[in-house]
This record gives sequence, C-alpha cells and structure tokens, in this order.
Amino acid sequence: MYPDYLLFFAYLFMLLFIFSFRFIVGKILSKAGYLTIPVLLVGAGKTAELVKKSLDRMPIATYKIIGYMIILNPLLLLKNIHV
Repeated sequence: MYPDYLLFFAYLFMLLFIFSFRFIVGKILSKAGYLTIPVLLVGAGKTAELVKKSLDRMPIATYKIIGYMIILNPLLLLKNIHV
C-alpha cells in the first residue's frame, strides 16, 4: 500500500527528532541547574585545572565544581578516618 522508502524516511525522521528533542531538553535542564551534580575536587594544580577544563567542555554539563580541597599532610588525614 505504501512505498518502501516511506518506512525508511519515517524511521530516519523519528530518530532525528528524538535525539534532537533529548539534546535540547538536556541543554535547557542543564542551564536551569536540574541535572548538575556538585563535585569537590581533591587536589589542586595542573591536574585539577585540566579536569575543570574537560568538564566545562562537555555539551551538557552534568558536573558543577564547587571547590578544590588541598591535602597538605596525608598522614593527618588517615588518622581521622574511622572505618
């Protein structure tokens, strides 16, 4: 009854609209702050800056860096951990 190419184009347009709708809604919710996860980076310096830059380059930002934590003496930190 219908041509065969109509099924192909319907499937193609369905995929296009679903992915574009999810991307647009994800961007809107990310800008509004509903999809963000607060992250505390342990350490500072070049590595922390590279992690921050890579997280900022994501198209839909799911992580929000709330700060950096610098450990000056790891032995003092191990004394305070209770397992």
